[in-house]
Amino acid sequence: SEKVARFLHAVYLKAILIAPKFEIRKIQMDPSDNRFLECAQAGRGDFIVSGDRHLLQLERFGKIGILTPRQFLKHL
Repeated sequence: SEKVARFLHAVYLKAILIAPKFEIRKIQMDPSDNRFLECAQAGRGDFIVSGDRHLLQLERFGKIGILTPRQFLKHL
């Protein structure tokens, strides 16, 4: 829908490209999920917003909260 397209465009305009310098091996069941932790840490993110069960099981990674989209919207 047009509303979704506008939202995604707004996110794109605020996006920052992150190139992590350190590899994290926290999630063993799905190692590719660790890239999200690496980017969030390198970008000094406050939250990871995801529906991925491996990430959500962590609940936090250091100071970074890991939330579902619904939880994140409630937080806002």
